[in-house]
Amino acid sequence: MTQVNPASPLNEPRNWRDFARPGLRLDEAAHIAVAVDCVPIAFSQRALRVFLVRRNEEPFSGSWSLPGGYVAINESLEDGGHRLFVSRVGLEPTHLEQIRTFGNPNRDPRGRVVSVCFLSLARPAEDQLKAAARGENAGWFEASALPRLAFDHAEIISAAMTGLRDKVRHEPLAFAMLTPKFSLTQLQTLYEACLGKRLDKRNFRKKIMETGTLRDIDERQLGVAHRAAKLYTFDRSAYEAHRKTGEEVSFVA
Repeated sequence: MTQVNPASPLNEPRNWRDFARPGLRLDEAAHIAVAVDCVPIAFSQRALRVFLVRRNEEPFSGSWSLPGGYVAINESLEDGGHRLFVSRVGLEPTHLEQIRTFGNPNRDPRGRVVSVCFLSLARPAEDQLKAAARGENAGWFEASALPRLAFDHAEIISAAMTGLRDKVRHEPLAFAMLTPKFSLTQLQTLYEACLGKRLDKRNFRKKIMETGTLRDIDERQLGVAHRAAKLYTFDRSAYEAHRKTGEEVSFVA
């Protein structure tokens, strides 16, 4: 058995500085800025939409970008993401989740900036959805027809969309983009937009009802030209109860 000398330097207390790259000092690391970029996603007119802002300064002045900014020294990443979402988008997110970190050394020509991406879901009003179409400097764009973007924001949006597509099958993210009352047709259309494919109507309804997470509220649509559909609401308590059993909830096949 190998004996260890108690006086050996190997037994001295270790801290994070011992594992840093040789030559990298704390004052050098301080020049690396940490930013948060939110990817606000909403659902309207059968399509997913992404909120963008037009930059009014260099670099990329005049280009569209995600709402984001630097994290304050006294706030968490989540608090920074929430603050930036509310201040830039102008409403509360219905879901905010860290997805991925982007750290290419050349992603920002101004210096070394590491960006943390947050998938951010919302339910904007119809008037807010039309802002970009009116020529304003911020607004919601259809996800499949985005303008040219600044920095690496196209890559960030792609990562957020992939995260949404993967998570929406087993997590109740779709309901964070719908009004509290919705029809099964509206719900299916949203899932189709998230997954990027058509779903069989009968199979979708059978699968979603089997989860036991939808509650019939005994109401029907108002002001529609076609036959008014029944309305449902998401039963979060039923969802949480199902999760406690240890079984995964599957909303779509």
